[in-house]
Amino acid sequence: LGLLGLIVIGVGLPLYWLQEPGRQEGAQERISEEFISRGAAMFDTTENGGFNCAFCHGAEGIGGATPYTITDAEGRFVKQVDWQGPALNTVMLRYSRDEIRYILTYGRPFSPMPAWGTDGGGPLTDQQLQNLIDYMGTFQITAEEAQAEVAGQLEVEMAKPDPACADAAVEAAKVDLSDEELEAFDPASVDTDDCPPLYETESQALFNMGYDDGFAGGAYSCGRCHTKGWSYGEKEADGSGAFGPPLTNVLEQFPGGALGVSQQTDFVCTGSEDGQRYGLSGQGTG
Repeated sequence: LGLLGLIVIGVGLPLYWLQEPGRQEGAQERISEEFISRGAAMFDTTENGGFNCAFCHGAEGIGGATPYTITDAEGRFVKQVDWQGPALNTVMLRYSRDEIRYILTYGRPFSPMPAWGTDGGGPLTDQQLQNLIDYMGTFQITAEEAQAEVAGQLEVEMAKPDPACADAAVEAAKVDLSDEELEAFDPASVDTDDCPPLYETESQALFNMGYDDGFAGGAYSCGRCHTKGWSYGEKEADGSGAFGPPLTNVLEQFPGGALGVSQQTDFVCTGSEDGQRYGLSGQGTG
């Protein structure tokens, strides 16, 4: 019996060792699939039991829009708007996983993006945030695919006519039409070749890519971060500053005369809280 036991051990252990790497890999794959499945469930819309990421950012993270209430620095109502949710299928080309985790944890307090992590006051644990990030990793496009998207959209942007001129041409084309003809009228059929272009340069088009048609939720544009009002179709001067600093002047987070001075004094004296809003569109770092 002792000899038989030695034979079993001598043959069985090497066989076990040979199978062990495959067993571990299989276990890791199953765990990874489970994490991704959990992340997909959280990313889904509310009606499907998710946390509604897909509603704002689109299915497969291609970009979307959501209603949002604009408030001032004191939290008072300003207006209701439709805010573009940026595409997330390129988010890992722009941010590291740690940066994505930070954004998920604290949100963007001046936008529809709420804090999701418990450290930011949200409902999700670190593990749930990791599951969500793992799922987002499954629908990322490559840098080459992103470049091709931008190149194609740039051609579209440069072909767009000035909106005021195009609208005037459409109205002029309607003048002599009957009610029946108006019902079948297609504004896209109007010749706008004589209208000046919407953008004079490719750099201007790139800066504002997606502003008027929602392409990728503005994820490729500069204006989304650096121009106030850009995300909801009421942009101020290009590069005037919002979450991203102004590219034309000094940042002003605390406007409003005496109240602004008082708020800025408090900010300088007490500092900021990590991830929390300050001023018009600032996010503290602690």
